[in-house]
Amino acid sequence: MPESKVREVLRRFIDEITTDPMEERVVEYMIREVKKGRRVESIIRDPYISNRVNAAKLEHILTENKEIMDAVQKELEKAFGNQEFGFWDEGSEGEEPGK
Repeated sequence: MPESKVREVLRRFIDEITTDPMEERVVEYMIREVKKGRRVESIIRDPYISNRVNAAKLEHILTENKEIMDAVQKELEKAFGNQEFGFWDEGSEGEEPGK
């Protein structure tokens, strides 16, 4: 294998295994916000996210970081366990909207 090809393979390998600090902060932020009860749809529109990563990077973060989906799953399990789905305002428990 030519030396230039070896360098390219090594560079790609190192790029894949190194963690981007900005990506790490965005992932941590998203997990924190999910735990606070925010929806992922809302979080990804947050200026904190859009000011730090572009759409391609965000797609990568969402598809490659199991921690985010684990946090979402835990919050769903908690909601189903407590039956607190956030469909109604807190003051109208058990009532349908508009009643």
